Amino acid sequence: MRPGARLCGKVLLAGVVACFAFAANVANANTIVLELPTNWRLENYPSSHEVHLWFTGASECTNGHIYFSGASADDMNRLWAIVTTAKIANRKVGLQYTGTAGACTIISFFMDQ
Repeated sequence: MRPGARLCGKVLLAGVVACFAFAANVANANTIVLELPTNWRLENYPSSHEVHLWFTGASECTNGHIYFSGASADDMNRLWAIVTTAKIANRKVGLQYTGTAGACTIISFFMDQ
């Protein structure tokens, strides 16, 4: 076997491993949904400090269900106010979340300009 062929094989193997590592990181990456919240349903659970949003455009989450867990009362109020204001003003809301199926958790949120 030529010396260059062995090196070429190692480089190819390293490239394949890097591609799989990148794909695994992308699968676990945070996702953003940005849309009009017209059909979203908000639910507030004060005893557990959670706000749940249903029917968002988060396709990875069952029924578009995303929740904001362990938040302070101020953060829950802010999320509720942003979504309500966006519904009235016909503005888009952005939700950055992580997870899949029944465990999609909000990391951050914003109203689009």
